[in-house]
Parts: sequence; structure tokens; C-alpha cells
Amino acid sequence: MVNGKSFVLADQAIPDMNSVQLDNKLVLSWYDGLSVTVSDNKKYALIGECWSIKADEDPVRIITETLDINTEMILERENYWCGRYVLILEDRVYMDAAGTMSIFYHNKFLSNSLNLLRELLGYELKQEKLFDGLSPDFVPGIGTQYPGVKRLLPSQIYDCGNKTVSSRALLPEFPTEYLSDEERVRAFAEEFAQGLKNLDSYFAGRTKLITCTGGRDSRTVLAVSEFAGLDFGTTTLEHDAISNSDVSIPLRLSSALGRKHYYIKRDKKQLLRSRFDDFDRHICNYEKGADRDFYGYGQFEKLREEVGNDIVLLRGSVWGIATEYYTKDIASLSYDSLSELFPLIRHNPIYQASVKDWLDYAVHDTKNPLINLADRVFWELREGCWLSTIEETFDLYEGITSVQPINCRRLISLLMGFDVDDRAKKIHEEKITEYAAPQLREIPYDYQLDNGGISRGKQIEGYVKKTVWVLQNFGPGGLIRLIKGKLGG
Repeated sequence: MVNGKSFVLADQAIPDMNSVQLDNKLVLSWYDGLSVTVSDNKKYALIGECWSIKADEDPVRIITETLDINTEMILERENYWCGRYVLILEDRVYMDAAGTMSIFYHNKFLSNSLNLLRELLGYELKQEKLFDGLSPDFVPGIGTQYPGVKRLLPSQIYDCGNKTVSSRALLPEFPTEYLSDEERVRAFAEEFAQGLKNLDSYFAGRTKLITCTGGRDSRTVLAVSEFAGLDFGTTTLEHDAISNSDVSIPLRLSSALGRKHYYIKRDKKQLLRSRFDDFDRHICNYEKGADRDFYGYGQFEKLREEVGNDIVLLRGSVWGIATEYYTKDIASLSYDSLSELFPLIRHNPIYQASVKDWLDYAVHDTKNPLINLADRVFWELREGCWLSTIEETFDLYEGITSVQPINCRRLISLLMGFDVDDRAKKIHEEKITEYAAPQLREIPYDYQLDNGGISRGKQIEGYVKKTVWVLQNFGPGGLIRLIKGKLGG
């Protein structure tokens, strides 16, 4: 259902939605599909799915049962929380570590759904020129295509009283500098394992599946899940650009651990193009990637049908925050540098203004001096914009929940403490996997296989589709720029 798991914060209740007036005089309205917890004094609200990586700690109980609770106490505890959620603490709105629940705001409304906000403001749906395989295939930055509507990013706090935005530290200081490499591996594995145990309890009765590829991120989740004693399976969804290793390696990993693996093929006959319309409207056409196709072909619903139960997908994008993902691409935090990284923004004034707004904010932000430029771009623009939009698309499903199990400030901080060269090569993830599940050591990673890539036929098919799209949207000149590498891909 489009808008089905949405909330709105406004001066008055929204018709046909649940609602409660908060202590700050604003009214929180939401649909039944969304988890909402409000403290008895109406000062604090937790919206979304949230658990702790600490044993015997429950964020919901902290909000509802802790005596003498206050904002400072909640924020201190929140450093150890994981999930996809938003906190309303008195007059202020805070996001989870990677900002995986989108937040959009206007001087009249604040919501996790840009589409619902658009409808409330009476704006027509606008289509953006996005294509999977051209950079960016999502809308980056603070701005939107709707007047007066902006996106909140992970390092930002929204003040409902003053209707202003301020910054917060993406990572608080933890006393972990003293840890040796071996101690850090052990600390991460043990704390992540406790978080997975709490996740398992939080989603009791649902089947946990790790979305698996041939790479390091998903294997590390797999290894620590085994280490934690979690009851889980694995899954891989076929798509047009799937590599040989992404097909073969997950099955080998699952078999080595005695786990069931679900490989969901794509049946071209089952494509429902009307589902693309629902998908695009739900996120206001903010992302064009693999998840759009998964929805159009009904592959996640087919997975749920094969499992025979509601499912929780453990996915792995947040790992990239600690891997120096854009280090080679960003020499300085400037518009020119970002337009090289995201070439399509040069051709869209909305993208340009949005990215420039973020740049102006970032260069004046004094709360995050220790996070380097490349990590900041990944954290704010890729995760805070791209990933949060993808996670929002799972609100369309019934009985299917997506979570980023390391989306926790404490866990990210532990990862950031590894040697920078190890992080850039993901060696730290291999060390964690070796510690947590040494029985997987004989199974190669995708980068170690000569035949692990995408077939030549699929590469040609993808390039033809990209060429046609560029010609349709940018003409022959755009095609020339694509060939010269100026449109990304």
C-alpha cells in the first residue's frame, strides 16, 4: 500500500490516521502498519523498528517505563540502538545512525513519506530523469523537486519549534582507541552478535534471511549470525546484471553452515508494469535501481511464498560507511568534485541546488571534524539519500521487513577504528568473518574468482539499454558524453 507505513507531524491530526497530541503541542499521526511508541508524558516518541546491541536493554521500555527519563539519557542510550527509526525528543527530531528512515520537512508538515507530504501540500507528482547504471540513480542532497520541502540527513536535527536544522555528531566518542586489532575483531563480533540475538527476539516468529552475494559485507553478517547462534537462512534474487559469483558463492556458504538457501529466479512473464507506477509514486521517483525491478517482478513476494512465513531481510549497505568507498573519487569537498562523482547532477538544476545546499551545510558543520570527506559523502548522500529511499520501498510490502543490522553508532565506531588501509580493502571484514565462522575460510570471495563477473552478453544488454535511455533524454550530445565517460555508469 502506497503511504501505508507513514507518519506525519503537524499542527493538527491528519484524517483517517491514528493520532496523539505530543507535549510540544504538535500532533503525531500515523497509519496502523507503522510501529509507534509514545511516553506517558507525551514528550518522547520512538517511530519504527528499533532494538539494542546491549543485553537486557529494550528501547521501547526505556521510552515507556524509565523513571526520570530525559533527552540526554535517551541520546546516550541511543548510541547502542540499531534499526530503522526516528526519535522525537521534546521539540526535536533525530534520525537513526545512517538515516535509514527518510525524513522530509516543510514549515507545515514533517513526514517519513515525501509522497504523503506532497499530497498534503497539493503538489503534482514530478518525474525525475533517473536510470539504473548512470550516476546518480537517486536524488542526492538536501533539496527536493517540491517548493519548500527538504530532506533531513543523518547528521542533522530538526527543531519543530523554531523550524530550523542543526547538526549533531554522526559518531559519539567511545573509549575504544586502546583496542588492538584482535581485540577490536572480538569486540565487534561479540557486540554485533548480541545485537543479532536482540533482533531475533524483537522479530520473534518471523523467518530471518540474509541477502547473500559473493562479497564481503553479506558474508560477515552470515558469519556473525552463525557465531550468535541465530536461526536463519539465506537468499539471492536473480537480476539482469547478476554475476556468476553472486549465484554460486551464496549456495556454497549456506551449505557449509547447513542453512537453507532461497534463489529466486526472475520470470519475465510475471512483470506487472503497474507496480512500477506504485513504486515510483511511493518514493516520488527518487531511485531507479534493482529494488524497483524486484518489486515489478514480484520476487520478494515469491520469496515469502516459498518460505511460508513473514520474513525479515538482513541487508548490508551500511558496511560501506567504513570502507573509504569514495576515497579515490573525491579529492576535495567541492561541487566540481561531486559533479565528477555524480555526473547527472550537471544536467538537472534540482540536483545541483540540492547538492550545493548540502555542501554549504557540510563545510560549515563543526560537529564532525574527524570524519573524512569521502566517508561523509557516502554516509550523508549515499546512505542518507539512496539507502533510505530503498529502505522506504519495503514499506510497500506486507510480511516483508528489511533491516540493516549494523546500523548502530557503536558498531560503526568499532569498524571505523580498524586500520584505514584494511578498511579500504575490506580486510577487516575478512578478519571478523574468520573469527566468527572459520569453517568458511576455504570458500573464495568473488574478487578471488576468475569467472566471478557478469557475462559478456549481460554487459552488452545493459549498455544497449543505457545507450537508448541517454539518446531519449539527452540526445546525440549526451551519447557522446556517455562514451567519453562524462555521464557515469
